[in-house]
Amino acid sequence: MKSMITRMMVIASLCCTVGATPSWGGPSPNPTGNVNNQGNTATGGSALGKNTTGSFNTATGVNALSANTTGLRNTAISYQALLGSTTGAAAPYQ
Repeated sequence: MKSMITRMMVIASLCCTVGATPSWGGPSPNPTGNVNNQGNTATGGSALGKNTTGSFNTATGVNALSANTTGLRNTAISYQALLGSTTGAAAPYQ
């Protein structure tokens, strides 16, 4: 009888967790993601925030490459990295 109750509890627990999303499976912390589908990646508040036609840029950190509009192949890693860059090409900065 005890093993049957244990099995029922395990089954009930599994049924309750099937619909739950684990923390690693939730939505991306970066709402911008692939900015304008041009090969850009942005993580952090306002990262690549003004990008219009720039492509293949990577910005990680608050305000990283936030003024970039048409720049190509830039990498900015850190708080406000390449903050004033708007049209530069292939500029790595940490």
